[in-house]
Amino acid sequence: MDVKKNSFEYGALILLFSTALVKIIGAVFKIPLSNLLGDLGFGYFSSVYDLFLPIYTVAMAGLPVALSKTVSTFVSKGDGEGALNSFYISRRIFAVMGTILTLFALLIAYPLCAFTDSSMQSFYGLLLMAPSLLFCCLLSAYRGYFEGHSDMVPTAVSDIILALCKLLLGYSLAFAVMRITKNISFAAAAAIFGITLGTLAAFSYSAISFKKKNKGAKSALSKTKNITVGSVLTVALPITVASLSGSFTTLIDAVSVRSIITSGYVSLPFTSLDISTAANALYGIRGKAYTLFNLVPALCTVIGVSAVPEIAALKEKNLKPDINISFKYVCAVAFPAGLGLFALSDKIMPLLYKESQFAFIGPKLLAIYGIAAVFAGISVYLICMLQASGNQKAALVTVIISAIIKFILNVILIGYTNLNICGAAYSTLACYIFTAMVSMVLFIKSSGFVPDFLNCIFKPFVSAAVGCTVAYFVARTGESKLITVAAIVSAAAIFFVLLSLFHTLSREELQNLKIFNLRDRAKKQ
Repeated sequence: MDVKKNSFEYGALILLFSTALVKIIGAVFKIPLSNLLGDLGFGYFSSVYDLFLPIYTVAMAGLPVALSKTVSTFVSKGDGEGALNSFYISRRIFAVMGTILTLFALLIAYPLCAFTDSSMQSFYGLLLMAPSLLFCCLLSAYRGYFEGHSDMVPTAVSDIILALCKLLLGYSLAFAVMRITKNISFAAAAAIFGITLGTLAAFSYSAISFKKKNKGAKSALSKTKNITVGSVLTVALPITVASLSGSFTTLIDAVSVRSIITSGYVSLPFTSLDISTAANALYGIRGKAYTLFNLVPALCTVIGVSAVPEIAALKEKNLKPDINISFKYVCAVAFPAGLGLFALSDKIMPLLYKESQFAFIGPKLLAIYGIAAVFAGISVYLICMLQASGNQKAALVTVIISAIIKFILNVILIGYTNLNICGAAYSTLACYIFTAMVSMVLFIKSSGFVPDFLNCIFKPFVSAAVGCTVAYFVARTGESKLITVAAIVSAAAIFFVLLSLFHTLSREELQNLKIFNLRDRAKKQ
């Protein structure tokens, strides 16, 4: 392959642009879908999608990262056969894993639905989601192999294929089913089925791409014996669990929020709906706010995932990478996006979503999620850095403790306060503050590298805070949607101007696209 196309910087930029495109397509899918289904129907959809999202995260940033780390190690040694062998063994493991997950999902669909949603209206979506688990696990093997070679094009294309299938098939099926049956739970399940078809299409594309690029590659399997199932799992399991740092909150919310609300301890004086229907509708409004929140950690995950093969290769050569450039870009994404959601929450929600019975809760949720997005973006990046530098167990323990904190706070804040659904947002904020702080301390202790906090954190924060403050006052000069858009544009413009005035990024860094150029910087040390 072309040297440029194999370069780490080129691959990282491809993933950044493709992820931005995928998130735009995702918004085009979810925003009209939520308006089609309403709060209640979107609650049914979100409850199933939130169970799917962690599995997809594992397929995007968990299992592939584990495999790419192994593959890149062999590639750095010039051992192409070892890289292929690790792929074939991993594909077998992931296929078995996917089959078990699919069967397990089918078996527990009914009891899980009964536990989380007493109305049982999410059951159909759970059944239609199950096959996607197998396709995601198979897809992860191919993604990991390509990413281990720093070839991010197949990953980017498979992401776009999945996003387009969600948009075109998911929304079309939901719209058709809604028109025919007038049943929102059936329509929500149809949208989920579109996502399942998308995972099949993405997997099929990746498998075809692998065959085209590796004709006759199976001969390598019998020649290389130094890879075992145990060695793959040793790397894969901690990284896979730690990769959930960006989405474990959705899984916990999916299995706990509605059951806590319907437990009998929660008071909902603002609605006359029965408790089960109200719980699903509240979960729907939470899903609308969470869709916007999730943009931030998703983009920051790309930066972290893109760094893993390079850092693994540097570690093999005992080189110490300087991560300041990539960390700057993480903060340059997290601060303006998160603070922007906080400052304009009461304007953004009505800009994107139709008025509904629980619309008044949306801005409150989005404001909390806005601050949480800052810490979530930094958290997922630092978890990736811990993984890449060989501290998978530390990352794993951090994520597990964060998940426990999230669950305990969900029970307390939703069940025993007047916060109801807002308690889920506050618990998300608390657990990501914990994850970010602990991950930073662990990374500094393990690597000995102290980031440039002035340029990486302070300057992006000040730039974002000033821009978002101006946007807050601009947005309050009128009620027009055009004014809201103008406020967002003004915040972005001020942010970039201040970044330039503060010299946060040098001209050389921008001109040479040294966003993640860890190898060159390491060689200078």
